[in-house]
Amino acid sequence: GLDRMLRIVVLMLLLVTATAGHAAAEPDAVVPVRRLQAGLLEAMKGGASLGLEGRRQQLDPVVRGAFNFPYMMRLVMGRHWETMDEAAQGRLIEAFSRMSVTTYADRFDDFGGERFEILGEEPGPRDTIWVQTRLVQANGKPVQLNYLTRRAGENEWRIIDVFVDGTVSELTTKRAEYSAVVARLGVEGLIGELENKAALAARR
Repeated sequence: GLDRMLRIVVLMLLLVTATAGHAAAEPDAVVPVRRLQAGLLEAMKGGASLGLEGRRQQLDPVVRGAFNFPYMMRLVMGRHWETMDEAAQGRLIEAFSRMSVTTYADRFDDFGGERFEILGEEPGPRDTIWVQTRLVQANGKPVQLNYLTRRAGENEWRIIDVFVDGTVSELTTKRAEYSAVVARLGVEGLIGELENKAALAARR
């Protein structure tokens, strides 16, 4: 009768609502990218009023939460990683993390109407996922930023590389740069250089 029809309609509405909610849920691999880009926009809007140190403090938990810096340093250091003791590995990760945060705070220092757009995602190598985005600059010119993400926990993904203009891997660039420093100055020299870079940027 009518009661049965009403129950069926209600059940159908509940099913549609649940399905729509599931479809609207953001893919896990997109989450760290979305959080990073939202944090960068907030820092840009704070701009000069925050100052570099203010932006750095604001971005520190955002950037550290978006990237898997320990995993990235293992990739960057390659064979050198296994020769380092745990204390040196920890100091290197911290120096790299601090330098990365400071670099973002230095680069994203002003807001002129820029916006980030998530374009999509696709499978990457070795159980990774590409998250494709672009930064639309104030002049309307887009810059393609593709993030390589990797699972860091059961329901958590982190960024492990950024490709600027879709082709330039920051991780590959750093691996070549850091290998040259280690060859000249050793691991301690590399740690010192990363700490100096963060300090110099902070003083600008």
